[in-house]
Amino acid sequence: MKRRVLPLLLIALVGCTRQTQEAAPRTQEKPKYATPPVDAAYPKEPVAPNVCRVIAKVVSIDSTLDKQGESPCGKAPCTATLRIASVLGVGSSFGSTPAVNSELKVRFLYTTGATGKLFPNMKPDLPGLSVGSVIKTDLIGGGDAPSGSATVVVERYEIQ
Repeated sequence: MKRRVLPLLLIALVGCTRQTQEAAPRTQEKPKYATPPVDAAYPKEPVAPNVCRVIAKVVSIDSTLDKQGESPCGKAPCTATLRIASVLGVGSSFGSTPAVNSELKVRFLYTTGATGKLFPNMKPDLPGLSVGSVIKTDLIGGGDAPSGSATVVVERYEIQ
C-alpha cells in the first residue's frame, strides 16, 4: 500500500506546483477593461439632470422687449437663437439632445445685455452678447414646446 500512496502523492504535488507556475504570469497582466478609455467629450464637471452643456454661437437676438418696463427683459432683450457647435454633456432628464448645427430658441435669465447695470450686485458680471458670440453654457429645461417659443433657459455663460 505504501508503494501506491507515494507515487500518487508525488503526482498530486507536481500537478499543484505546475498550476501555480502557469497561473503566475496571468495575474501580472492587466486586463484590458481595468481602465476605461478617456473620452475628451466627457465633461470635467458633472452635468445636472435637467441640463445640457453646449458650445453655441448666437445666430440672432430678438430685440422685442417685455411690456413690463421694470423687468430686466423690459430693459434688454432676453430671447435669442443659438446654433449648437458641440454638445459637451447631457443630464439624465433633459429633453431631446440638440443636434450639432441645429438652431435653438432660448431665453436668457439675466438678459443678453451686460449685467453690470441691470444687476449691480451680481458677481461675476456677464459681459453681454451680440450676434456671432460663441459661448459655453448650460441649457436648462429642454421640454417640448409649441413651435416658436423658448422653453430652454440660459442662466450663465462663458464667452469662448
